[in-house]
Amino acid sequence: MFTVSRKRGFTLVELLVVIAIIGILIALLLPAIQAAREAARRASCLNNLKQLGLALQNYHDANRKLPAGAMVHRTTSGNNAGKITKVDGWSWLVLLLPYMESRGTYDALDIKNIFCNKKPSDTSKPTIGWSDARDTLINEMTCPSNPNGNWYNPVNKMGALTSYKALGATHWQSLSQACTKKTDALYLKADVGLHPDGSIYPGSETRLADLAQDGTSHTALVTECIDERFARWTFGAETIVYGLCPKKTKGNLAAADFKNAYMKTFFHPANFNGKYGSDAAAKVLEVRTNLAVDFSSTSVDFQSYNNPLDGEIVKKTAKENYYGPSSGHPQVANHLMGDASVKTVSKDVDAAAYMFIITKSGGDPAPATIFGG
Repeated sequence: MFTVSRKRGFTLVELLVVIAIIGILIALLLPAIQAAREAARRASCLNNLKQLGLALQNYHDANRKLPAGAMVHRTTSGNNAGKITKVDGWSWLVLLLPYMESRGTYDALDIKNIFCNKKPSDTSKPTIGWSDARDTLINEMTCPSNPNGNWYNPVNKMGALTSYKALGATHWQSLSQACTKKTDALYLKADVGLHPDGSIYPGSETRLADLAQDGTSHTALVTECIDERFARWTFGAETIVYGLCPKKTKGNLAAADFKNAYMKTFFHPANFNGKYGSDAAAKVLEVRTNLAVDFSSTSVDFQSYNNPLDGEIVKKTAKENYYGPSSGHPQVANHLMGDASVKTVSKDVDAAAYMFIITKSGGDPAPATIFGG
């Protein structure tokens, strides 16, 4: 007599338990997968900045100076001799193209005509065309962790954007000095010749030797920026930012007070003791870094005094100059230093310490703890 055995299948309860276990395992694995993907994106960003750093070094070797943040027009005679009258020229990124194996794009832009918003005067330019060159998305200028789009006009893919901007100065009033006469310090009369205090700004002619006092490895030239629209890599005025802003908002700080008193005295030598952390001068303790600002939820009031360049010169609305140093990486932002090294800075970095790595010749201490892994 033969006995027929039947294989026992899963019960419904057992099946549900197995599904639950698989779900738990997937939930545990997802953060690790996301972390691995972000690590890869961050490595790509570091490499992009490294390529920009090498291009800056090669440009400096060929021209004995770093590229100007934006090509400008200055008056050549009269009482306003030396004053910038136009800041709508090509960006420092455009000037680096020949050193980034993008000579064809550079030639198509016709930079002899310094106005970056006008079509080239030379009709014999390569077939790529001026508009095509302007709209070319260059991988080395785009961070894969940037949460925003890659074009000024995303529908027609017009005006390719960059994720990297030059640190033109520590704060708004310092950067605005680029738009005054060379002999006139409009807001900072005690600091004539020191502002803008960054390295790459409109009309700048900074040499690496100018960074010797602070050291090239301790001076940041370029930062990440997640500007969602006004970051076209060809437009000089859109590729420059500053690092610090007030902790106060316009709700408790009148615009006139900000322009004429607050930032006017911020960098006066009497209000700066060369220290950071809790030992920093009282005025320094009243500011924060732009890295600490949540630009996605900041009020319009903040934008009204976050304009990096003289509004009468640039002719832009406050919204167009909304973002400062920022990144899509969790808790950190990558920075390119003067020696072409790339370092990571925490978004909650001390404001005075961040100020020290922006100034090119401030004689500031170099806080080793500012840089992360």
